[in-house]
Amino acid sequence: MRLMVVTDGLLQPQAQWQLHPALHPWRRSLLRRRRRWFAAGAHNALSVVASMMGQPAARLLVDDAQPGRQYWVATPWHGQAVRDRVRILPFSALDWRRQDARHLQEVVQPLLDDLAMELVVQPSGAMVVRCKTPLRAAPSPYPVLERDGLGNRHPEGEDGGTLMRLLAEIQMALHQRAPSAARNGRPPVHGIWLWGGWLAEEEQGALPLPAIACRDPWLQPLCDGRDPRWVVGNAEEVARMLAADGRLPAITVVLLGARRALLLRGRRWFALGSQTIADGEVAGGEEALWQQLCGR
Repeated sequence: MRLMVVTDGLLQPQAQWQLHPALHPWRRSLLRRRRRWFAAGAHNALSVVASMMGQPAARLLVDDAQPGRQYWVATPWHGQAVRDRVRILPFSALDWRRQDARHLQEVVQPLLDDLAMELVVQPSGAMVVRCKTPLRAAPSPYPVLERDGLGNRHPEGEDGGTLMRLLAEIQMALHQRAPSAARNGRPPVHGIWLWGGWLAEEEQGALPLPAIACRDPWLQPLCDGRDPRWVVGNAEEVARMLAADGRLPAITVVLLGARRALLLRGRRWFALGSQTIADGEVAGGEEALWQQLCGR
């Protein structure tokens, strides 16, 4: 393992940052490392890997791309109405399974047929929408939706309105079909969100990727837990993949929080001191961070 990225590793309940509680067993190892701050957006495991590879998220999930077809990541969501927007439950709380994707496919596909679109379900339960006619729209990445909620604005682009009308019809269809009965007490799925679009300009196979350890269903086809170079996930997922003795190898660590990323490398030879982490000078934006990690 050479790199560990924790998508919610930093919390900021007040003025200063704190480690996510799930990471406390490794606190000493983490906070003794040299620190460098970057500006960063909201991320999940898939968007992190896509950003490090410099690719749209959907590109990572397609291994048999057809020229001229457009591909979108399709992520299910459960929401709660709050004032002028819908607050999105963290995806991990859905406990997503392959049979959930198959059930959703039965409900959604008739609506997609009208737009020459197809919902493709992968063995892990990950979902990709394939479009015969590309949509000119730029919806927010799903992690931003989780952070900010679902508002009333259409995505940017000429087809932003078309996309939102489709997603609204899917919400209504899911409501009418009462899919919660098939979820056995788990939060019902209220809709799907399309993001990370990619237009295949020529026939392409799977994208070469380093070995990854991850619990995200959308990344399962890319995972190799035997000798991973990257470990990526939220704090609770990563904690389950680490040794319980509180030790970490000499690896690079990135902790993501609200609009910040903390890069941890090497060691600092002094006492830990406070339980909190003081904010520091921002060295650059996301692109600078990914370039440092991947040399691109």
